[in-house]
Amino acid sequence: MIWHDKKRTQDEYIRHPADGQSWKDFDSSHRTFAIDPRNVRLALASDGFNPFRTMSVAHSTWPVVLINYNLPPWLSMKPEYFMLSLSIPGPKSPGNDIDVYLQPLIDELKELWEDGVETYDAFKKQTFQLHAALLGTINDFPAYSMLSGWATKGNYACPSCNHDVRPHYLDHSGKNCYMDHRRLLDMGHPWRNDKKSFNGEVEDRVAPSPLWGTDLLNELKDFVNDFGKRKKGLSKGKWKKKSVFLELQYWANIKYRHNLNVMHIEKNFFDNIINTLLDVPGKTKDHIKARLDLMDLNIKPHLHPFPSEDGKRLLVPPAPFTMGNVEKDLFLKVFKDAKLPYGYASNIARSRPEGSIAEGYMMEECLTFCSRYLHDGVKTRLDRRCARQCDMNQSEDDSSFFPKLVNSHRRKRRWDDAQSHSNDFIDWFQEKVQREQVDGQLFWLAKGPNTKARRYMGYFVNGYRFCTKGRDSRIKTQNSGVTLIATTSSFASSRDQNPVDGDVTYYGVIEEIIELDFWSQFSVVLFKCQWFLANVDEFGLTFVNFKKKCSQSDPFVLASQVHQVFYVQDPQEHDIHYVMQRVPRDLFDFEEAMNEETYWEEAIDSSGSDIPNVDASDTYSRASGEVRSVEITDIEDALDITYHEEDFEHDDTDWDWMHADTDT
Repeated sequence: MIWHDKKRTQDEYIRHPADGQSWKDFDSSHRTFAIDPRNVRLALASDGFNPFRTMSVAHSTWPVVLINYNLPPWLSMKPEYFMLSLSIPGPKSPGNDIDVYLQPLIDELKELWEDGVETYDAFKKQTFQLHAALLGTINDFPAYSMLSGWATKGNYACPSCNHDVRPHYLDHSGKNCYMDHRRLLDMGHPWRNDKKSFNGEVEDRVAPSPLWGTDLLNELKDFVNDFGKRKKGLSKGKWKKKSVFLELQYWANIKYRHNLNVMHIEKNFFDNIINTLLDVPGKTKDHIKARLDLMDLNIKPHLHPFPSEDGKRLLVPPAPFTMGNVEKDLFLKVFKDAKLPYGYASNIARSRPEGSIAEGYMMEECLTFCSRYLHDGVKTRLDRRCARQCDMNQSEDDSSFFPKLVNSHRRKRRWDDAQSHSNDFIDWFQEKVQREQVDGQLFWLAKGPNTKARRYMGYFVNGYRFCTKGRDSRIKTQNSGVTLIATTSSFASSRDQNPVDGDVTYYGVIEEIIELDFWSQFSVVLFKCQWFLANVDEFGLTFVNFKKKCSQSDPFVLASQVHQVFYVQDPQEHDIHYVMQRVPRDLFDFEEAMNEETYWEEAIDSSGSDIPNVDASDTYSRASGEVRSVEITDIEDALDITYHEEDFEHDDTDWDWMHADTDT
């Protein structure tokens, strides 16, 4: 409960809510609460779901879950540490009346803040008065409106811009649009002056000011809530209600009171892009009504529809992203053939209709409960991490690579003094340690490792699950790609006596995972890799050619040095594979007994795959783009949009991993 104060790495990076400015401002405003790190910081999350197997039944149940932010991230986001404070039954969404259901919870939160509750500290063996505070909510955009009271529809849908917004109603699409997003950019950003790519205007306004808590209280001080069934057409402007959270004494002092769930934003963003690229009927955003709205706005004239010669149809010119059937086939083939890292995406081949979320949660709870009472010899979900990392059943054997690694006598190159130093270093180091009579790790390091080593098919380090290339070939995921930034000496020629040192990014795949044992004193895990030459294409994307290898005389790296990448094959040039960077995920799976510093490893610098700088004045078009035609009489009925909730299944590919090979 005091991890956030005692064990959290405190630097300029944001890894936990305690690193955020909202947490720090709250502590500054409420020093009495902040002085005891045992006091609990909570977040509230809520969303509706259908608990029945068939989605044809309209039903919406709303659980309200509290999340304990005192815990480290690998515990706080586990289901067993969630607190289900209440469940709002269906069949309809509570809507604006959710405050009525939340009132008992608010009363308890007020008591925990003002009076606290007597609690026993098992570590200090004493009782103390425990207090708690709610630091914010986590929700999607519709739930944002329900919890905050701000009307997220109409002219003032953006709660960040609040009153300082300039909406524009689209007559053909029948909805509001907001084109003020460039205000959030730095004043010197080139996009602010780019009229052609945006709304035809230069944006010189500053970013809108957020609505602070004190402003919120002043604005809503005379607001009267009207719960229950509301009459149609009755509107109270920007606010739907005065939120029940304002009853909390400290709520107005919280900087970020309501927070959007990134998962929903990512999914909706991805769906809209894919549906538009593939021109999915009813789901694409590039439809005839959108083109007619562009005409009304008088922007992007190259996308305006124009009448046919007979005047009976409207011709729709292709957009820069328009794809023909051949291009769509290539696009989909890349998705179909791509092998992604474990846990990176759902397994489309194993997708199935949505099941019961409540039923699945209850089953998980039952399995967790039963697992706590099984004896140690039974593998359960509670010891699976230890089984993967500890109970490996390794086989030991003489490793053919090791004598070459230690006793290799490479030919000296006259122009490469650095290589010569590397070759002679081992002998020099052994003699130096013996002469100086050094003990400890240096002694065992100089002695060299045991001649027997272990090989593994998989390894978990730096927040990534790695496996060998051979293992990759037998499963549906790709986990053997690695990248490394190393300082490398560069020579202009064989006669160059003044090498230049610089950082070079290497890309490769793991061929072997080897653990060297230094006589039971310590061990070192090495990745034997195959490295490839890397290049950058005209769009700034990094790619490698699997037939062009490099650094073949230096294949070994420490497991702790690398980060994970995965490769996507070019659909036309099969030897070309594009490099996709990956951010560590599921870091909360780490055992507390492990080195916790590995949790804080930062993501690899993606400078090798920067987004290309595109001149705003450039206009891209495809030679293969075809002009679409729409009957003028059918324009008003050309689009009948229906939104669907898609279910993405979790990739639960089994791993028999981190077991030593028997063929060593």
